Amino acid sequence: GTPPNGPSVTNTDTETVPAIALTLNKIALDENFAEVGDVLRYSYTLINSGKVTLFAPFTVTDDKAPVTCPVDPASLAPGESLTCTASYTVTQADVDAESVTNLATATAKDPQNNDVTSNQETETVTLLIDPTSLPEGEQPQAGQLMFLPTIQTQE
Repeated sequence: GTPPNGPSVTNTDTETVPAIALTLNKIALDENFAEVGDVLRYSYTLINSGKVTLFAPFTVTDDKAPVTCPVDPASLAPGESLTCTASYTVTQADVDAESVTNLATATAKDPQNNDVTSNQETETVTLLIDPTSLPEGEQPQAGQLMFLPTIQTQE
């Protein structure tokens, strides 16, 4: 526009939205696990974050668990989303490592039937350390002072 005084003013601020884009948001529905056999649940939201419609099959590949995505819808218009789910059973190796970390990516098809791959999402669920696993005589009592060992290193 033209101000009352001085040169013309123009707005050159633009936001670029990719023509074809798929965004994956992964959420662990469980914050912790306690033992072998616990089942961790995950939710994966696929969002068409581009400017063109994306098409099925919508899939998620997770390095720890098989993921189930709905058959419908057959397409996602820009801004639309769908949710997939998975569950994973904790192993002894996970307990030993005190966490489960897994990676996931999603795919869809563009209007020319080419694969569209999402960002990679990582989630970590940690082992819940239960203070009651100590023998009864070693349990801290209310108001009790606790002394923790320290390690001194020589420099």
